[in-house]
Amino acid sequence: MVWVKNIGMLPAYLCDSCGCGYRDARVAFECERLCKSGSQSHDIKSRSVYQP
Repeated sequence: MVWVKNIGMLPAYLCDSCGCGYRDARVAFECERLCKSGSQSHDIKSRSVYQP
């Protein structure tokens, strides 16, 4: 499940698995899918606007 959190004045969609935040909900869902499958994509992580 992707969560929404305000980062600055704009919302960010957070991956429930790793906690990274993205401006686009589709990217957050893709990150969560990759996290749950056990693979990591540096391309996806580089698009994050928030990392815990």
